[in-house]
Amino acid sequence: MKFLVEDFEDFDLKDYLTDEVVEYSTYITREGKFVDLEGGTHGASEEFFREYDIDTSILYGAITLNDGKNPDDPLSCAYIHLPSSLTTEQYDSLLRWLDNLEIDDKVDIDGQVRYSLSEYIPEEIIKKIKRYYASGHLYENKIRRNK
Repeated sequence: MKFLVEDFEDFDLKDYLTDEVVEYSTYITREGKFVDLEGGTHGASEEFFREYDIDTSILYGAITLNDGKNPDDPLSCAYIHLPSSLTTEQYDSLLRWLDNLEIDDKVDIDGQVRYSLSEYIPEEIIKKIKRYYASGHLYENKIRRNK
């Protein structure tokens, strides 16, 4: 974990919120803000939060994201883990995050389906996620994985 914190009693995760798209691992809060994990992974960050009893309430309902480009984590891949519902602000930030990826990237959504940005523009992926919330299924996954 790369958080530089001298006094953990004063640590506030809200100080790491930004409107800018964050590279590597991040979260998008219900308010559409990115959480800058300073290059750390979700696992290391969550361990840090537990170890120092950090208030993580701003992460409730957050989208968990990784762009798969962290040189310190060569096994990582681009993924999105979705919460039970999304806000308009989260959709807007997620679209900006998708726009920030490279055309040859593939994004895994909840371990169910992987979309290639060479096949789908970010707006189409957002539409598929909205349809997922309406239906509960990523239908393309069933078709593609059986081929």
